Amino acid sequence: MSRSSQSSESRSDRNTPRSLLSVDISLANAPLEHKKRAIDSAYYSSASTRNIGILFHDLLYEWKIADDAAQRLPAEEAALQQCTADLAKAQETLDQLQGQRPAQPGLKRRKSSFLDVFHKGARPDVAHSPAYPIVPDSSEELIAADRDVLRLEADVRNRTKQIEITKIAAANLDSSFDALKKALQTRSPRRQSSASGNENPITRAEKSVAAREEAYVGSQEVTQALRRARLAIQSAHYHYRRNMDLMDAVCSPKRSKLAAMMGDEQSREATYKEAANISQKAQVCFNEGVRALEPHMDMLQNTEAQLCQALRDVGLLQAVRMYELMYGGKALAFGITQQQHIMLQKQEGIFAWLTDLAVAVQNFTVHCETVERGARDKRDTARRHMVAMWMGDGPISLPPLSP
Repeated sequence: MSRSSQSSESRSDRNTPRSLLSVDISLANAPLEHKKRAIDSAYYSSASTRNIGILFHDLLYEWKIADDAAQRLPAEEAALQQCTADLAKAQETLDQLQGQRPAQPGLKRRKSSFLDVFHKGARPDVAHSPAYPIVPDSSEELIAADRDVLRLEADVRNRTKQIEITKIAAANLDSSFDALKKALQTRSPRRQSSASGNENPITRAEKSVAAREEAYVGSQEVTQALRRARLAIQSAHYHYRRNMDLMDAVCSPKRSKLAAMMGDEQSREATYKEAANISQKAQVCFNEGVRALEPHMDMLQNTEAQLCQALRDVGLLQAVRMYELMYGGKALAFGITQQQHIMLQKQEGIFAWLTDLAVAVQNFTVHCETVERGARDKRDTARRHMVAMWMGDGPISLPPLSP
């Protein structure tokens, strides 16, 4: 045997896992089929352990990336909002300074476009041109204001791109945690309580996460319902305002006599009918808002709940009643003008109620969104604690990654 072959065999022996060597020694005199089955099992166990270790490390890494992104996102959004406000203020200052400059022949303000901003952000090698042409006799204050605008514009673009990247990473927070939790809980043995009856710390951590997860899901459901109610009631408010404007145009006592004389009966009827149709849209939107709000009505204050009930009782179909009064076969009935005035006054009161309810639902929705964010933060904190307990516990600690 050559020296090279001997050294090759010695290297092969050194690289052979100890578990496989023990299998070879213990089964030296065993039947052939038993040898094959045991050796295959040992090879599989070694590869499986290494693959499981890689899987756990990958899942943990993915969750940490998503968790870090979720923690950074609020601060990045607040920084972008502040930077946008600073840009608006700097642009206002630049406009004022430019307006104070004496007019110069042939000097025109360059109009910025969205394409300019987009291409500048996509190509950093292209120099930014100032929002205003800078002539040699421009004041230092004007030049400094123009540079501030350019700097803040670039800052807004960069922060916006960073937030988009952060949102993509944070979107995997729940899915990555669920995958990590499933892998670790499947591999870890069932934990028993201690002899003194106290729960295992990991068990307590898991129960804490479950409780905070339930609280977060509940707050999320309430917030989603309030958002639907807010949108529906705001839509009802918008349609009812349009309905009132149309009714004022044809039968309000405040309109001029000239407008009343010039309006023909056919156009008046069309306006009444349009107002009636719009009021029906307002009623549909209001009903949808109440339907979304009803399961959480006990969270409203008594005045707000009474306001909602009063609107449900009177409804928003006053324009329909007006149209029926004018063109529903009772045009010659006594007291039509008086009934019109009563209906218009009623509309004003109902609109005031609807406005108050829309404001109350808006404020309640903002409060629920704040509660939801707090519940999510508590849940994420409990998750981090549970992962730390998982990774620090002996039975479920990750095996070292062998090359």
